[in-house]
Amino acid sequence: MNDAKMTDITSSFSTIELWINFLLFLVILGLLSSSWLFVHWLHKPENFPFKKVMLVTQLENQKSEELQKVTISSLNGGFFSLNVDDLRVQLLKRLPWIQLVSVRKVWPDKLVIDIVEHHPIARWLSVEQTDKEYSIFQLLSKEGVIFNPLLSTQQEKKFAKMILLTGSANNAEKILAQCVQFSKKLQELNLALRQCGVNKRRSWQLKIFLKTVDNQELFENDIEIKLGKKNVVQHFERFTQTFSGQLKNYIMSIIMVDLRYSNGFSVKWKPVNILLDTVSDKT
Repeated sequence: MNDAKMTDITSSFSTIELWINFLLFLVILGLLSSSWLFVHWLHKPENFPFKKVMLVTQLENQKSEELQKVTISSLNGGFFSLNVDDLRVQLLKRLPWIQLVSVRKVWPDKLVIDIVEHHPIARWLSVEQTDKEYSIFQLLSKEGVIFNPLLSTQQEKKFAKMILLTGSANNAEKILAQCVQFSKKLQELNLALRQCGVNKRRSWQLKIFLKTVDNQELFENDIEIKLGKKNVVQHFERFTQTFSGQLKNYIMSIIMVDLRYSNGFSVKWKPVNILLDTVSDKT
């Protein structure tokens, strides 16, 4: 075979190889385009819509109707297009009762929501509020988180009986921990807290009341306890020690106990006419 024929054969093979590569390129391009179009179709919000929203948790305070409404209004896609992280953020943002929430998809059309609610342990009043706002109460969870849900009339009555904690929002957890310790010690003396925390001057003050034998509150006999800014625990211990002695015998006569002194305290007493009225009411 001469050189001319060899050259023709080689040229033919090269041409065939080019066509084969071109056809392979077209096939691959077609597959990629089809895959992209298929994925794009899957992720269209109107395709594979959710037909069921399932709540795993039994809610105590968060209204399920409100949860359903917010969930539906926040659904921005179908099974493949919905971003569950975005939905979770919306639920946390728009429903203050929710502490934690997980959202997962179940094929083919179910959305499963699991919620952990805040459990309020006290009412909260922030000292950062202006004088005009200084009557707006929030709620404080047992983890020390401040939240502000919209309360029903029934919930307002329920939570109005809770202790009121006051202070700076960034110290809520510490204030809660300290007030819990105060409360435990007062219970040993048959006393209870109605208010606990710091005021706008960052000075600690409490309001306490005496419980009767049948565990009822004596609302007319709240006593204010001023502990100051420094040595707060020591001042509180001084009060409990003094109350355990003679002071408990005069509990009905006391308006305020000021323990902001280095080595003592002062007592503000009820006027005589009020004491006489109190005695006559009891008889």
